[in-house]
Amino acid sequence: MITVDREGTFRARIIDHAVSTSKNGFPQWVADLLFTEIYDPDTDQWVECHEWEMVATGYFVLAGGNNEVTANHQQVKEALNWPGRTVSSLNDMDLSDMTIQVRVVRDNYQGKDSLKVSWLDKADANPVRQISKLDSSKLKELDAKYAAVFAKSASPATTKAPVKAPVKAPVKPPVNATPAAKTSTDTEEPTKPAKAARRSRKPKLPAEPTPPPAEPAPTASKPVPPPPMATKPTPSGRKWPDECTLDEAWAAVNENLANPKDEDSVAEMWLEEIDKLGGDESAITPKQWATIRDNVDAKYGIPF
Repeated sequence: MITVDREGTFRARIIDHAVSTSKNGFPQWVADLLFTEIYDPDTDQWVECHEWEMVATGYFVLAGGNNEVTANHQQVKEALNWPGRTVSSLNDMDLSDMTIQVRVVRDNYQGKDSLKVSWLDKADANPVRQISKLDSSKLKELDAKYAAVFAKSASPATTKAPVKAPVKAPVKPPVNATPAAKTSTDTEEPTKPAKAARRSRKPKLPAEPTPPPAEPAPTASKPVPPPPMATKPTPSGRKWPDECTLDEAWAAVNENLANPKDEDSVAEMWLEEIDKLGGDESAITPKQWATIRDNVDAKYGIPF
């Protein structure tokens, strides 16, 4: 038998296997492989190569730093029909009659070139490399887990000018924006423009010339302050405005968070509240943002 001497995608029979630990102490699955077929991308066909008696040993680390599973863990689980719960069950599996699909690539480590098995899958998997895509449920899990992280670099939400007083302008956040985390700058509420004081008009002169009445001296107009925002007691007892923007709602929730360890749960509930209103952030009104703020704060906020 000879050690594999080329890159490519192969089907291979598992000669022997075991679970061991990597040089860094992480659990890994090790398998001795005998290559039986090689994929020819020019003809899109599998070609037998059993007579070449080419072999290789694959090393697949199952878990890494922060006690998180690796991509290898998922590959081994799917290729071998391993439940993935314990390494002892993997070590005890009878794989003597199993054929899998592997990819051999050239690797350079400390200036030395070598060929290594870098990937595995079921024997009948598509041998053509494809982009891995997550389903909607997995994407939602990532949104909930990293909402606060992504919000730190998200573009700030913008506001539209009021069409006419006293209608409040709706907030239109960036497309696919996640709730903004607490930052040092907050979006300011646009103030309503003060009405300009009307100047008195001169009366029309009569047919016979008469002295016109003296025009009153113009008086300087003073800006009329906007009326205070209406407030109401929230479920937690706080007196917050009945309306707010996305950023103001998210900032209020984070400022009053009772336990910083609840950040992930807060982000998850935040997305659930948005889903209850249709899932389209751009269609949510200021009153609805205030409702989302109050509901999340009632569960995770500091007791009032």
